[in-house]
Amino acid sequence: MGWIALWATVFLGSLSCYAQDERYFVDLFSQDIRKKTEEQNKVYKFRAASPFYRLDLNGDGKEEAFVLEKKDGEDWFHLHNGEGKRIYSSQMAPEGLDSRVHKINVRMISPITKVLILSFYEGHFGHIDFKSTERLYFLTIDNKDLATVKLSMGPTVWDEVTKKNHYHQRRYEPFLYDYNNDGVKEIAVKHQHITRVFMYRDKGNWTELK
Repeated sequence: MGWIALWATVFLGSLSCYAQDERYFVDLFSQDIRKKTEEQNKVYKFRAASPFYRLDLNGDGKEEAFVLEKKDGEDWFHLHNGEGKRIYSSQMAPEGLDSRVHKINVRMISPITKVLILSFYEGHFGHIDFKSTERLYFLTIDNKDLATVKLSMGPTVWDEVTKKNHYHQRRYEPFLYDYNNDGVKEIAVKHQHITRVFMYRDKGNWTELK
């Protein structure tokens, strides 16, 4: 079963390097962050950032913008409001080389809750013993209030492993479904007979159903 009720999908390109206009990017990424998730005194040797991807996330007629940034191998998601001020920043966890967000799907899981579902390639490592994975992250917005934005780690949806005398590829297909008929859709991922279901609680918190 494929994605249900898709109303916006963003496919992301490559990051642009700081070397072209270092001063511009230093000014851009020195704005205040609402949640103090970034190490304030850390000095980074390399930074690269995506363009501004713009969407009206809260329906106020002003386009918010999100930016993806890589800093010395760290992967960051930044959200800016309609006035261009950064209001949220959160880090994702890579597992190997070439990690990146390559797609973002926007969903309404209830009349009051919007979710941006980030497809994050966690990277790869090894040569003879090789492994690569992809994981979903959920960015939630409640009641059209950008102060409620929160990014949460979701399930692995891609797994490729090469070892001695063993190779497999495993992809989980994601879909939305209201399992308990409470008016809020769960996010589920399925591979053959395995299904993992994630339920939205509130305030950006998700729980995997066992």
